[in-house]
Amino acid sequence: MIALVADSHGAVDRLEKVLKRCSQNGWPMAHAGDGVVDGLPELFAKFPEVKIWWALGNNDMNEELIAEISALKNVLCEEIIFFEHEGNNFAISHYEGEAEKRLKGKKIDVWLHGHTHRAKAERNADGSVVINPGALFEDGKYILWNPEKGTGERVFFNY
Repeated sequence: MIALVADSHGAVDRLEKVLKRCSQNGWPMAHAGDGVVDGLPELFAKFPEVKIWWALGNNDMNEELIAEISALKNVLCEEIIFFEHEGNNFAISHYEGEAEKRLKGKKIDVWLHGHTHRAKAERNADGSVVINPGALFEDGKYILWNPEKGTGERVFFNY
């Protein structure tokens, strides 16, 4: 499993609950941006066992906080991120289409985006899935993705 999150903005308390669940279950977390706020580096440091991939969003502009986050060993923080997890290739960008432009030709199983705050999951003709988990700070939901089955479930943050 992997927790797919986007647009947490200032909801550090909700993000902490997601990270706690990830920690308890040995899952990583992928975040599609818009959430770099005060307290985030300290929060990530509390969960060094959770691998975190964080694609920077249009509201992630505090360079000092981004540098602190990027210095953490369990976090990869960049504009566009490509990684493999449990046999699936993931690509994350805040804006839909950005990762697709940069990673054209790479086999991607899951494209993760944020920005619109509207949840969506669509399967492309090539079998890949485009996911926007919605906005954690608004509706408190994120997606638990099962790479083995190629399916996900949208869950409430404190589930």
